[in-house]
Amino acid sequence: MYPVEQAGRIPDYEPVYPLAAGVSTRAMAGAVAASLARLPEWIPEWHDATLLAREGWPDWVSALRSAHGPSGPQDLSPDAPARRRLAYDELLAPQLMLGLARADRAAEPGRATSGDGRLRDAVLDRLGFTPPAAQTRALAEIAAELAGPHRMYRLLQGDVGAGKTLVAALALLICVEAGGQGALMAPTELLARQHTESLRAMMAGLPVRIEAITGADGARARSEKLAALAAGDISIAVGTHALFQKGVEFHDLRLAVIDEQHRFGVRERLRLAEKGPKTDVLVMTATPIPRSLALTVFGDMDL
Repeated sequence: MYPVEQAGRIPDYEPVYPLAAGVSTRAMAGAVAASLARLPEWIPEWHDATLLAREGWPDWVSALRSAHGPSGPQDLSPDAPARRRLAYDELLAPQLMLGLARADRAAEPGRATSGDGRLRDAVLDRLGFTPPAAQTRALAEIAAELAGPHRMYRLLQGDVGAGKTLVAALALLICVEAGGQGALMAPTELLARQHTESLRAMMAGLPVRIEAITGADGARARSEKLAALAAGDISIAVGTHALFQKGVEFHDLRLAVIDEQHRFGVRERLRLAEKGPKTDVLVMTATPIPRSLALTVFGDMDL
């Protein structure tokens, strides 16, 4: 039965819902009607009473019923009080969720990691140029957070060629200087191999062992790498999703760097971070997104 049907009368308005294969309009409308019928008459209001009065918004239950069963043309307008209230709720809810997530993370104890700078200085000396201000500032913020009392969960955003890899490499070296390990996860084997070669060229001659760990490794090579990783002989592990699979154990993972992070789910990022005690996380993206959208999508991270 449609939400607006009454005593067999053809309704004046029938909602049009997005459908998936095998789901008809009538089936979807019936499901909505059944859901609306289960709504309590009243639930605690999460908006301030002053806001509701000022905007002329109905309570949440009334707003839902009005949106799915409009009584007249006035209820179809995007400016209808019920629609505006529900739209506001949809914007507010994720911001509340992200705010709570940030508060929980801010209270989560971390593990202070700081190095003596010897490896970073060696890399910077051989660059042949002075890193621009944006790179220097980003690295300083990351270094300060790594040395802080709370876990880092930071987004490093920059266009292709902006120097994110250099910043990430220097951040990983902080962990190596401190006697720990770092990991760099990429979405494809090709990108993981490219990162491995780039880091090796950047750190050639330094006491830093860098190994690629991907699904393409043979059984013997994989076994040898995993043993070296668990023993702490590998300083920086670069790989695909193979990095967070069972059997991959780090001796002391301090920092997990995730490249093109939008290609990975939240659960995948967390699984890599769980490979070490209180591991800090740095995620990178070259996808150009406006700052407002970045704060919405990545609002649980520092930008």
